[in-house]
Amino acid sequence: MRKLLLCSLALLPLSASAQLGTFERLTLPKPDTFYVNYSQPGKDVGVTEAFVHYPCVYDTAFGGLWSSGFAWSNMTDTTTPGYGNQYSAKYKKGVDTASKQYMVVNGGHNYVKAQKAGAITSFYVTNTVYAYYSMLNGDAFAKKFGGASGNDSDWFKLTIKGYDTKGVYPMDSFDFYLADFRFSDNSKDYILNDWTPVNLPFNPAHELDSLTFSLSSSDTGMFGINTPLYFALDNVFFLQPSTVAALPFDQQARIFPVPAQSLLHLELNAADFRSCQILDMSGRVVAQFPISNLRQTLDISSFPAGRYVLRLRGKAGKTASTFIKQ
Repeated sequence: MRKLLLCSLALLPLSASAQLGTFERLTLPKPDTFYVNYSQPGKDVGVTEAFVHYPCVYDTAFGGLWSSGFAWSNMTDTTTPGYGNQYSAKYKKGVDTASKQYMVVNGGHNYVKAQKAGAITSFYVTNTVYAYYSMLNGDAFAKKFGGASGNDSDWFKLTIKGYDTKGVYPMDSFDFYLADFRFSDNSKDYILNDWTPVNLPFNPAHELDSLTFSLSSSDTGMFGINTPLYFALDNVFFLQPSTVAALPFDQQARIFPVPAQSLLHLELNAADFRSCQILDMSGRVVAQFPISNLRQTLDISSFPAGRYVLRLRGKAGKTASTFIKQ
């Protein structure tokens, strides 16, 4: 079940280069395996991908265990329940058609840290096999979501926060439900089993230092949360500021309506721009239009629903903004 999450309009950095963390370049010794590293027990042995660092901690306690953090995986077992299958995403592979690898995240509280100026603006998430079947059927520690009647209002939630380089918390707490049984109509209850985009509702022109990821659940007991604290992550989109001349979009142009359905109207304040590009959130150019006058109407009826970047180029420089296609 794919739950598409769309967010309100946000201004992009005026000119930016995009980096996409797909985790395909990270090495694994063979198919159906995952990253393990006991070389520094209790310390970070994670990795940096596309200017973002993903911590990972292994420990030798209890015969060796993955304590917390991000471990990349190419596991394809989507049917075996339980802790022994903790490194598998429910969707079997990464987001893209040819993608074999993804990140699995372990622990109630984790973070990623940008290694360059810029901002993480979007990513994809899904459940792990371990968490999915625990919620679907229950296990020795956790309940079946919905309960015996199916009417229990259970939920499993990922909360994201963003901090800038000064430690300031510049965005409201942002919640994404990996499972939600709070609907009055039980047919709408779901446990996520497909990659789903998350577009963060803050201004990515703000230089971010880190994002935090926290998991919470309706199923708790005397020792805390019973639901396995795991989720899977892929295609992390990072925007890095460019050195090209920066022009404030709202002083150069206006786009409307937002959200748009079939047509997007563009009004320019001056005739300095010569081309218009539309990019998806992976940074891929999906359409390009020449600019012939100060008012243009762009046909976006064939675009899939989602968030896009409109980028203008001209003699004076570049500028960009995002919009939502419904």
